[in-house]
Amino acid sequence: MQRFDDEPIRSEEELVRAVERHLAHMGAYASWTVGVAADPDARYAGLGQPASWAHWRAASEAIARGAAQRLVAKGMHQDHSEQPKPLYVYIF
Repeated sequence: MQRFDDEPIRSEEELVRAVERHLAHMGAYASWTVGVAADPDARYAGLGQPASWAHWRAASEAIARGAAQRLVAKGMHQDHSEQPKPLYVYIF
């Protein structure tokens, strides 16, 4: 698990760029899944602790949801978490 949550990311564009930098040498978007969560550790555990997991903290729910939708539009699969008020974007 990799955590990138020291400082909240303040725009959708910046969050998408952070994910893209992380994935620069890790394969096509179609091999990844993206989602949003309020508690990324609980979501990680609930998904069976995927081997290739990373998450980032957004400054707002709108930024988290918007960035996740942009990544889905680029070809990632979408994971659906039922956690309310998510501030984290995660990939696996």
